[in-house]
Amino acid sequence: GGKALYLPNALFYSTTDQTAAATNTGYAVELENTYLANGITINGGTSTQITVGSDGVYNFQLTLQLEHTSGSACALWVWISKNGTPVTYGAKRYTIKGNDFFSVTWNFNIDMTADDYIEMYWATDDLGLGLHADAPTSPHPGIPSAVMAVSFVSNY
Repeated sequence: GGKALYLPNALFYSTTDQTAAATNTGYAVELENTYLANGITINGGTSTQITVGSDGVYNFQLTLQLEHTSGSACALWVWISKNGTPVTYGAKRYTIKGNDFFSVTWNFNIDMTADDYIEMYWATDDLGLGLHADAPTSPHPGIPSAVMAVSFVSNY
């Protein structure tokens, strides 16, 4: 079998609302809770820096739960930062329309060296848009505002 293989993996999530204080300004996605952490950690005292313990290619799967409280269309930008530097052409733009809840996902592979870290950033042009968490209530469990799953894919 493969049960003796070492495959780093992690799942981090946020149970808090995350809001923008200013438009067109980047904010690191906070992930203050750990569900799984095997060779991948939240770095230092931050809740934003995901650090890997081994060299290789990793798959990152980000999900953001959004709440938009204004009826007009707005932009959401999401981008990857590696070791404090935005990844060239490592951004996505989403258009959010209407007053509603939305979920956006992004799945990407990136090469990492031991002790490298990734942060995800978001920005909006409308202060009515934010990352929204729901507390558990009948009939559903809690809904996190952000989730990041990380899996080791391969050596270089």
